[in-house]
Amino acid sequence: TEAQAAEIMQVINNVTAGKDNDYDKAKAIYDWVAANVHYESNPNVNISAQPYDVFTSKQAVCGGFSNLIKEMMNLANIPAVALVGYYNNSQPHQWSAVYVGEEWVYADATAPGFFNHDSLLTTHRPTEVKDAVITNGNLQLGYYNGLAVVGATESKVVIPNDYSGYLITAVSYSLFSENSPVEEIELNANIISLDESTLKSSSKIKEIKVAEGNSMYASHEGALFTTDYTTLIVYPKGSDRTEFTLPKETNNFDTKETFTSSKLENIYVEEGNTKYSSYEGAIYNADKTELLCVPAGKTSIRVLDNANISGSAFASVDTKKITIIAKSDSPAANYARTNQINLQVVDIEKPVAKTDLVYNGSEQ
Repeated sequence: TEAQAAEIMQVINNVTAGKDNDYDKAKAIYDWVAANVHYESNPNVNISAQPYDVFTSKQAVCGGFSNLIKEMMNLANIPAVALVGYYNNSQPHQWSAVYVGEEWVYADATAPGFFNHDSLLTTHRPTEVKDAVITNGNLQLGYYNGLAVVGATESKVVIPNDYSGYLITAVSYSLFSENSPVEEIELNANIISLDESTLKSSSKIKEIKVAEGNSMYASHEGALFTTDYTTLIVYPKGSDRTEFTLPKETNNFDTKETFTSSKLENIYVEEGNTKYSSYEGAIYNADKTELLCVPAGKTSIRVLDNANISGSAFASVDTKKITIIAKSDSPAANYARTNQINLQVVDIEKPVAKTDLVYNGSEQ
């Protein structure tokens, strides 16, 4: 609020009195924060990261230090941003970057003496600049492991190669948040960093495309692969496709969490694949001795008589709405009985109509 800003400005004016340049002013503000705010290491203490709360309580963790420094610098008309990243490449951390003397310098007030210190360049590795966004058409750009697309205003996103001569090389997790309108995305050939976990969990993404020549990623039938197609990274949860073909090169995907699209009914495997095979639209191992994955959209499935059932084979389907069709003494039939899944028993020599012999808690 204006009143809170005025209160903070009193301190800023006091500590910067007599300072002639932004560097000295920024250093004085940093020194005040480092000297007056206590680092609270007790995990059981509820600590706010809001700048004014930190200013009044005089206690914080790294996020609070960084946010207060940013706010105080900005009130003093000194550009500053909060950085998120790692300390010594392993410990999650947040600190500040301040623009003084026509350059950006690091400032970490969690301990005194770390304003534009040489060691910060080697011990602190930023992965994200918070709340610093450039609008470029229907896209918002920021820093997330490189110049990144961090937001969009339309459902279809085609990522350009560059912005003002700077290559766009990354996509932020924020592009796939529940508040994002994005449903289709086309990656340019320069993208080498992508937040895969949020892309996997997004229920809105329907289609992923990758431009030719990308060194990290490739696409096939709307799904995201490594560039050599050996690993299927993401099959869009919101895909409208009812069928999908696994390339012959693919030898790795998460059988439990990949094919969760409710509209996907059949998965096939391209001839020549040495690890996977398919039968009746489900994925088996190469010699069809184990059922590995059933797509989420299936409502019934005929399982091979001698095939064992992987523990995650039915992880994506609603087991209350699917019927397993199998021989009465097969592993699949036993699996259905054990897990209370509807079972339709078939006799190889004398086939039974689909409407007969349905197991749904008590066998007939």
